Amino acid sequence: MVRALQQADGGALGQVETAERLGVTVDVLQVWTTKRQLVAWQDEARRFRYPVWQFGKHGLMPGVRDCLAELSGSDQWAAMRFFLTPSRQLGDRTPLALLRNGEIAAVLELACSHGVGR
Repeated sequence: MVRALQQADGGALGQVETAERLGVTVDVLQVWTTKRQLVAWQDEARRFRYPVWQFGKHGLMPGVRDCLAELSGSDQWAAMRFFLTPSRQLGDRTPLALLRNGEIAAVLELACSHGVGR
């Protein structure tokens, strides 16, 4: 299951590629990673990897940070499952699909109901 999450919807980028894509320095990216403001996991070599699916045309997809704030008590795999798993509350669509359609409020409401860290 972990491998499926790692490879889902475009795979993942390393720190340098992600920082370039977001137009920030690696140092800024590390701060955001530490604060769990984007989805990341560490590979076997302890390097951070960032799923491509969380990025929109102009940086981090709107709604991702807000949902992660609500999911703050979850580990990275739980957060990834949240975004990639169809939900009955969302008409059997994934939160990611709704974010891509701009339906942020519905996804945020679902994240609030899943949140364990607040």
